[in-house]
Amino acid sequence: MMEQKNESIDGTAITVAPSNVTAVAIDAGNVLITWSSVLSAAGYHVFRGTTSDGPYQFVQETTSLALVDTGLAANTTYYYRITAYDADGDGPMSEPAIVTTAASDVPQNLIAAANGSTTINTTWDPIANASRYHVYRSTTAVGPYVLIGITTTTSYTNVGLIPNTTYYYRVTAVVNEVESAQSNTASATTDADIPVPTNVAAMSVSSTQIITTWDAVPNATAYSVYRSTSPNGTYQLVGTTADLTYMDSGLTPNTTYYYRVAATVDGVLGNASAYAAATTHPLSPTPSAPTNVQLQALSCAEILITWEASAGADGYYIYRSNAAGGPYQLIGNTADTAYVDAPLSPSTVYYYFIQAYTQDQFSPQSASVGTSTPSCESPVPPCRPCCCPCCGCDPCGCLSRIQKKC
Repeated sequence: MMEQKNESIDGTAITVAPSNVTAVAIDAGNVLITWSSVLSAAGYHVFRGTTSDGPYQFVQETTSLALVDTGLAANTTYYYRITAYDADGDGPMSEPAIVTTAASDVPQNLIAAANGSTTINTTWDPIANASRYHVYRSTTAVGPYVLIGITTTTSYTNVGLIPNTTYYYRVTAVVNEVESAQSNTASATTDADIPVPTNVAAMSVSSTQIITTWDAVPNATAYSVYRSTSPNGTYQLVGTTADLTYMDSGLTPNTTYYYRVAATVDGVLGNASAYAAATTHPLSPTPSAPTNVQLQALSCAEILITWEASAGADGYYIYRSNAAGGPYQLIGNTADTAYVDAPLSPSTVYYYFIQAYTQDQFSPQSASVGTSTPSCESPVPPCRPCCCPCCGCDPCGCLSRIQKKC
């Protein structure tokens, strides 16, 4: 049982009461009491009352100079007195320190989230011993806040709201019929009442590209495209377009992506559609480097470049330099195994290398080769037999046939 004391104990060796006694409310149910030390004290007894004159009840014995008194009533005034004791007993009581506990603890971590165009859900952390919670709402952050509901749970669903409107919420807890201060402010904006795009489809174009398509929304001026790597994951905005298609590039090969689309009407962004998914293509094999690169001056301003095909190549890039060591510049690309570089300068040395490519891979560079254009006064060397992929072999007709694409 708790011991009640109203006066000091006579005949003790300690004759000095602890000084500088302070009491500070930590929250609605806890108070921190501190005091200064007394010479020769073996420890201290802490007493509590609800009036300055007592009665005071024994709370706890301690050898430290601080104590947290727990389990107190919210919004209640308490008085604390301390005695020092030694082997002979307690010394005189200190002067009382007064403190009032906080009102009921304030609910923490209030969150508001829209659930459609007319509903917002709110949740918060529970408060010990709370009998109910009051939910307040405003249409501005600074208020005024009006009571809209009372609940015994830690969530509240606010219905019948206006689409595309921001609402602000605060919550209080009621403990022992004492209402706490209001919580943090949480806000949410109801969804706009705009139709969602339908028939959203996604299709892989390559190992790094996916195209998404959808049906038009009446009066929509733009569409926002969102992407995630899981169907229920976080969707990030990847692009905005006025068209009904969107090409997403720079993706990871052989990876599934999920897309949702939202329409903007009269400057208001609507809800996102159901998702559509597609998986990028795996990486294609790396083509081999082109071989047997050969050059032939066709005139003082033209050079014909030919090479052997690389297995699996979709096309070839042609690079040129005026020095064997480079730098080389890309001058063209072709799906054939021959290319005419023109116009060039007469009596000039040129070096070339070829690189094969697929939709997502590049071959190593071919060996570089060089030749010079003749002067325009010099006779052009007789053309050598050459072969074109689409027109077969011809002793001297490659130039015209390449230019005409056969």
